[in-house]
Amino acid sequence: SPEAKSLPPPPFIPDVHQTPTPIISSYTTPPATPPTAPRHSSSPEYQTHIIARHTPSPS
Repeated sequence: SPEAKSLPPPPFIPDVHQTPTPIISSYTTPPATPPTAPRHSSSPEYQTHIIARHTPSPS
């Protein structure tokens, strides 16, 4: 009984540790991007910056 309970925990710990890492990283990116994108996208300065950045290359 004790051996069966000790076996499942080990494989579960690594799985849970590997999951929070990618989830946290991905969760930190989406929330940080949406608030910045819409806010900047609405700003005329941001649109000009994007155009100027893409214009210097072709120009």
